[in-house]
Amino acid sequence: MSSSQSSTCKPTRYSSTAVSLRVRFSPRTKVYLVPHLSDMTAKEIAAVYMTDRDTKATQEDLVNTVKAMRSANRVTDCNYCSRGVEQLASAQAINDRQVAKRRVIDAVLDEQDEQYEAGFYNEAKIAEKARNCSQQAVEVAIKRGASDSSFVDSHVREEYMCKHQFAWNEGNMAGTCS
Repeated sequence: MSSSQSSTCKPTRYSSTAVSLRVRFSPRTKVYLVPHLSDMTAKEIAAVYMTDRDTKATQEDLVNTVKAMRSANRVTDCNYCSRGVEQLASAQAINDRQVAKRRVIDAVLDEQDEQYEAGFYNEAKIAEKARNCSQQAVEVAIKRGASDSSFVDSHVREEYMCKHQFAWNEGNMAGTCS
């Protein structure tokens, strides 16, 4: 890919109706000490690491989920969850993802080549090229995150409240859920 082709990866701006994004960090730090494999007993290793049998079962589950995703009636069965494997929904989806990844890699390599030939190195400019070419993936991730949040808002929180039979003093939600 030439530098003129890599420049076609232009950032797209979010619309004015976009959700405000922010990152929040916990004020407390949690440290989990993970023992080295040589310091673990066989029982601890078996409890923590996947066995060949576990790996095979996971792969079989993945194959069954992808088959269900690709079937005419899609994934509506609660036994299947396609979250995280959407890119396997079709041959076209797999190809699109590979092309997008290749586009980012090519843009970065082209920028590195241009910098090398010009005799300088600017990590920020390389990162900007990658960011510009991966903007579509970022937008898809934001949409999926918003969808997940919406699902949680409409299903999980309602279910949690029903299970715990919360009632607000204002009378907005009283009684128990069926």
